Amino acid sequence: MWVPLGVLVLGTWAIRGLGLDLAVARWLHGFGRFFDTDSGWLGVLYHWAPWPSLLLAAGALGGLAVAPWMSAARRYRRAALFLVLLMALGPGLLVNVILKDYTGRPRPYQSEPFGGPFPYREAWELGPPGEGYSFPSGHASTAFYWMGLFFVCWRSRRRCAWIALGVGLAWGLVIGVVRMVQGGHFLSDVLWAGGLIYLLGWGLWYWLRPDWPAARDGSVDS
Repeated sequence: MWVPLGVLVLGTWAIRGLGLDLAVARWLHGFGRFFDTDSGWLGVLYHWAPWPSLLLAAGALGGLAVAPWMSAARRYRRAALFLVLLMALGPGLLVNVILKDYTGRPRPYQSEPFGGPFPYREAWELGPPGEGYSFPSGHASTAFYWMGLFFVCWRSRRRCAWIALGVGLAWGLVIGVVRMVQGGHFLSDVLWAGGLIYLLGWGLWYWLRPDWPAARDGSVDS
């Protein structure tokens, strides 16, 4: 927990101190404009990025539904519950309902430095609710959701856990950059999208202790 928490705190401090949110947004805007959400392959990623994570969560929900009648599914019940709760409480409730609706941070294209009607606000600088939905990035948080497999594999499939963490981080960053190029989010929005999903995953792991059943040889590296 402490390493990602330190990254969040120090990263936010560096972004604010060095003005990186505006600097990166201005560099991306230097192409003449932000790209539209329907523009080329960026638009394809924007529209389809949430689906892999939603399908993973749906599969976990299906596993929970059949667990009472299938002994094989019961072995995965805690892992499935973890994945369902991580999606519902993370990208679902915390990111897309509570923080987006009530932090009031305008998106880059809505901010005055880029011709928008609202003043620029830093991360965690609260504005009027509903004035902006930039903080944090919903699309990136849904992509970072794949880090959830890191937690469910940690105890018995250590190698798979590290692979899942790498995939989740990489996919979240790719989608985060896409949303920044489209003027939908600042750098700190993406940073906190990943950090919040990881910290929520850690809390759920500590509470549920989910575990993907080990291979028959019992190896933690299977």
